[in-house]
Amino acid sequence: MATPTCATASTPEYILGLVSLLTEAIGIEQFQHAQADVTGPAAADIETYLQSATLGGAERVRLFRLVWDTCISAFSGRQALYEYYFFGDPVRMAGAYVAGYDREPHKAAVEAFLRRG
Repeated sequence: MATPTCATASTPEYILGLVSLLTEAIGIEQFQHAQADVTGPAAADIETYLQSATLGGAERVRLFRLVWDTCISAFSGRQALYEYYFFGDPVRMAGAYVAGYDREPHKAAVEAFLRRG
């Protein structure tokens, strides 16, 4: 994925793509744990089975919950819909992006290449 700029980070496709990437990268099954699990009877199992090379199980549960809140919770679902429709109709806006792009330098380069024969 390319480094986001102000323009790309504000487009609905980028935001929804980022949500999808986070959801798929971490895995839905990891979102089942809560803070009560980390401090309760399952704490030892969580620490053993959810640890990674750089994070302990409790830290990973907190990270998973952050991603869940960002990507899957009711709030994030409403936010994703808002981001998708904030700029207006997505199809019309895609057409506006294309129409607003200066294609003339690229057309001139292709025409110059074709004239070279």
